[in-house]
Amino acid sequence: MLAQRLTFLADIAFARKTEMTMAIGPDMRAKILEELGCFLVEAGDLAREVAPQLAVEAAAYEARCTQAAIDTLRHTLSRRDREPARGPLREAAIRLSVTLDETDEDWTRLAHRALRVMLDAAEENARRDVGIYDTPSPFFRSTRGQNAMERTLVPSNPAQSFAPPALHPAPPQPVACPRPAQLPGGPAALEEARPVPVAPADQQPPSEKVPTKQVAVQLPEMIPADETPDTGSLLLEEYFDLYIAKKVEGYTDDFGEEEVPDEAAGERWRKSSKNNLEVGKRLWVSLLGNRPFLEIPDAEIREAKKKMRRLPETHGKSCSETRDLDALIAETDAEDERNIAAAVAAAKRAGGSEASIERARLDNLIPRIRVETILKHTRALNRPAKMLVKLGELETSPFTKHMISSRTENAMRRREETRDRRPWDDRIHDFLATPAFRGGCDEVGDPMFWSPLVALLGGGRAEEILQLAPEDFETEGGIHYYRIHDMPGNSVKSEAGIRSIPVHPELVRLGLIELVELRRHQGEARLFPHLKRGKHKETFTELFTKEFTKYRQTHKVYWRGLDFHALRTTFHHRLMDNLVPGYVKRALMGHEGLDEGERSYAQNGIAMETLHDVVSAIPYSLAQVKSPFSHRNLDHGKTPLRIVS
Repeated sequence: MLAQRLTFLADIAFARKTEMTMAIGPDMRAKILEELGCFLVEAGDLAREVAPQLAVEAAAYEARCTQAAIDTLRHTLSRRDREPARGPLREAAIRLSVTLDETDEDWTRLAHRALRVMLDAAEENARRDVGIYDTPSPFFRSTRGQNAMERTLVPSNPAQSFAPPALHPAPPQPVACPRPAQLPGGPAALEEARPVPVAPADQQPPSEKVPTKQVAVQLPEMIPADETPDTGSLLLEEYFDLYIAKKVEGYTDDFGEEEVPDEAAGERWRKSSKNNLEVGKRLWVSLLGNRPFLEIPDAEIREAKKKMRRLPETHGKSCSETRDLDALIAETDAEDERNIAAAVAAAKRAGGSEASIERARLDNLIPRIRVETILKHTRALNRPAKMLVKLGELETSPFTKHMISSRTENAMRRREETRDRRPWDDRIHDFLATPAFRGGCDEVGDPMFWSPLVALLGGGRAEEILQLAPEDFETEGGIHYYRIHDMPGNSVKSEAGIRSIPVHPELVRLGLIELVELRRHQGEARLFPHLKRGKHKETFTELFTKEFTKYRQTHKVYWRGLDFHALRTTFHHRLMDNLVPGYVKRALMGHEGLDEGERSYAQNGIAMETLHDVVSAIPYSLAQVKSPFSHRNLDHGKTPLRIVS
């Protein structure tokens, strides 16, 4: 959150320095609109707090004026008239020290959305004018939480009861009103809406005292009030950021008071899971708006969950996707209709049967977001709240009721196409007939050639293979093998994943050991030194997986379920087909041992000769595959492949 604000302010400062207008990009639009909406509502709250008592007639007149303003905004939207938004947007830009380019093609979109924000704010203020709020007062919520905390702090020995020390209330914090907005009445209205100093707690009426947290006397010193986060005022984005910060620091999901964060665990979480939470954060903020998370109505969360199911499957996979979610869903629905209409018309012209027409309709549906992704994002919404409960900041999570039950999950999965990974069948020969395996490599160490073959004939995971170094290859009794292990820069899924795998004879024939020696001679640290890591997870697979998918699609060998990991699945199935004992399969696949004998009494592992015999028996003939080392293609028959029926 802080980094985003600093980046935004840096952009503003740069534009100011160079006296250039700012392009109305997605970040600029979002920032101005968020500030505008937040200001209008918070300024309304402040005005109500300092306003004098109204007579019944005056209150009715104000209500009529408010309704007239709402009707005017609706009429403006119906006429697509952006002019009423021009003034507030200019004022917003001035307060942010930027000059909006009103000739920018996105200005009309910004103005239209600003009118919607102004309408939403006007309707929200109208409800608050008559005392209708979506959630209880944050002070009431804090009081309930404080009562629960006080119950846990009652001394077990009544003789040790004590009067809590007098706490001085923290100085009143001004409401963080954003800068941009032009209220009726001009700048004077802004001055009148400034926060009013709060009287000391002992001078307030009993019902208005701000509850303070009591602490046990055993604590050597009290925590300053200004260091305790105000849970009730956390915006949805800050709500997620707080959880992410704790996990990156190294806390487990227990969040115990005495827990010592593990920096290494935090770094692993940052690489493996942080990006998923960031995607979930952006999704929920887009669906619900960036506002206090405790003030989000249940009805809006239910509606957001419905919208989520209509998102296209590709949502969130591109950093360049900035479309409004409602617009994205509408465009996807329209594209669905066009595709289906064209496919059905073509099937009818061809004289297709009812079954053919139905298949044409189903085959042209745009895939929507997967159930597994919906579950992941729904659970992400609840995780920070569960943390706050464990930290004593909340009594219960407001989002637990919105989690998807097992029954609903099963029903959703039944309606979804099954995409379980399966072993490669005869289509593996089509894949191995593509250019990379028929002499089309640009470089002898092309990972598109070697990594699928190493997975197919050794069962390694993609990241385990792509991060291999020349030093990982060794020999034992004349048998070449490579080590999968943990070290700085490497990523192994679990402790069981640390293992040694013999090199299949076909890989030796194709020149894998020759590539290893070449990399050693070159002084390279990796077998595939030109691979780049992804910027989110910092893994090689983050980028290579996309390239592997693109390669299969380009050469017409793309089938759902038959991906890179399915090569590892194929290796495992071949081990089962050859009746390989379970403890040997687990040793080669990097799976956890089933009993104490495997886990604690097999320190030296299985003999490399035994593992080599098992791997060499994998029944694949790669005689038609051409080595990137051209001279290797002349003697492919010298190392016969052992076939076991």
